[in-house]
Amino acid sequence: MENNTPSPASRQPGKKSAAVRPSPLTSILGIVVGVVGLIFGIAFVSSTSGDSEAQGPINIFFLIWFGVCIGGIIYSLVNLSSYSKSERRKIPATSMDVVTMITDDPGPENLDFEAKLRKLEALKRDHLISEDEYDRKRSEILEDKW
Repeated sequence: MENNTPSPASRQPGKKSAAVRPSPLTSILGIVVGVVGLIFGIAFVSSTSGDSEAQGPINIFFLIWFGVCIGGIIYSLVNLSSYSKSERRKIPATSMDVVTMITDDPGPENLDFEAKLRKLEALKRDHLISEDEYDRKRSEILEDKW
């Protein structure tokens, strides 16, 4: 499966971002609309084939039309195939599926051992916590590590 997460350079610090994808029902509707668009395009091109004066611009328009319809069908098929059958049953018809959640703030549970100790030391140095609180929390961090 593709990694649909934004690159770190494209994110703003402190902002959360999420990559989403259409629900299975939305993908099915996209396929149906694409096929109907193709049928409409074929019918329209065949009905205007006798008008030789405007043939050039019409052909260019319908090449773009067919490209968009086929692109939409392919996108919907790829998205639909990325869901397993059990996932398709669980997702409501009107939902968007959040693929990943990214945050620039690692949060206290994601800090590594050394960073936790440095943060604790800074709190003590700035007199934001007492010596007893420092000793208790330091021992907790050390117990978690070993």
